[in-house]
Amino acid sequence: MSITEQDLQRLQKLCAIDLGQQKEKFLTQLTEIINFVSQLQEIDIEWIKPLAHPIEEKKLELRKGVKTFEDSNLLFQNVKHSIKDNMIVIKSAIK
Repeated sequence: MSITEQDLQRLQKLCAIDLGQQKEKFLTQLTEIINFVSQLQEIDIEWIKPLAHPIEEKKLELRKGVKTFEDSNLLFQNVKHSIKDNMIVIKSAIK
């Protein structure tokens, strides 16, 4: 699979970047990355069992002495954005 000039222009617009003189270099590198991913997708991995963590024995553990908050409203008191379902809602950066 190769990336066309039109694909690159669309990508620049979506990312809000201007590659300028780096277009050709970026196009070449991006095509190489996509070709590498295509090669990876051809590898048969059906025999590999999924893991929750690369090291199965390792347990995810928070730092010792970390406090948990029961009242999330106290955490959001200084937030200048609106809150919805215990999440901070910000204006979209993409127009």
